[in-house]
Amino acid sequence: DIGPQEIMRRADTALYHAKKTERSGLVTYCEHFDRMNAARQEAIDQVRDAINDGRLFAGYMPIVELASGKTIGFEALMRLTSPTGEILTASEVAPALLDPILSRRIDLLMIEMVATEADAIAQAFPDLRFIAINATEADLMSRAFVDQLLDILERCSVPPGLLALEVTETMFSVEHARKIKAVLEELRSHGVRIALDDFGTGFSSLSHLRDFPIDKVKLDLSFVQRIEDDRQSRTIVQAMIGMARNMDICVIAEGIETPEQRQILQLMQCEFGQGYLFGKAQDVAELTAQLAPPARTPTSTRA
Repeated sequence: DIGPQEIMRRADTALYHAKKTERSGLVTYCEHFDRMNAARQEAIDQVRDAINDGRLFAGYMPIVELASGKTIGFEALMRLTSPTGEILTASEVAPALLDPILSRRIDLLMIEMVATEADAIAQAFPDLRFIAINATEADLMSRAFVDQLLDILERCSVPPGLLALEVTETMFSVEHARKIKAVLEELRSHGVRIALDDFGTGFSSLSHLRDFPIDKVKLDLSFVQRIEDDRQSRTIVQAMIGMARNMDICVIAEGIETPEQRQILQLMQCEFGQGYLFGKAQDVAELTAQLAPPARTPTSTRA
């Protein structure tokens, strides 16, 4: 038997999940909800501790010009170091990122880190055109986001044009479309570029390219990784590249892992790409260290 307090707790748990997933449906309590809540709270505690201990950092994944191999950009990805020294990705603490308050805190920290480290990256990579960073719906719905972002860039002397803000089509819901479009247009008016991530996986990609201020599209890796042996995937990728190019939108292919994929994309006139073929995400120290000139051995001054 369970008491009234436990009944109320279970009802509250079911209500929470109903609000998150089934707004117009009926949700009944099950123990799986408690396990999900426990995992979510554990992830939140893990991320908060990493922030407080200074263990959260930006990992930079290279974006290259496919023809030349030059690194022309980076995507800044959230990484954190566990107390035991293990490097964790955002997907490994994903439940924590569903918390809008914590998500906003992480995103502002990431922008701060990217702005602080941008000069060192630009000096190490003379062909650098942009650094991309992910934005969440919580960011774009915040009244303070634009001012906070621009203030950080100004304080760190980073030109807004060096930053590309990555958004996904799920943010372009009918409910918030007007406000998010206005925020993106304001950012773009200051020079910040807008990239549409996971392009091709949404339901209204064409209208989004028309209706929102998009400068770049990133072809989803689910298509790119199948172009070697799947004719339909090749046809879809070719069509998306052609459409974006005709609209003067930059195309970046994600998830490139083989030289064959790179070659096919080049034949399709895709200019830029990222993926493990070109390198994994590294922190700023690793990026700059590998480009440092080797130590010179002192030579004798005797004739």
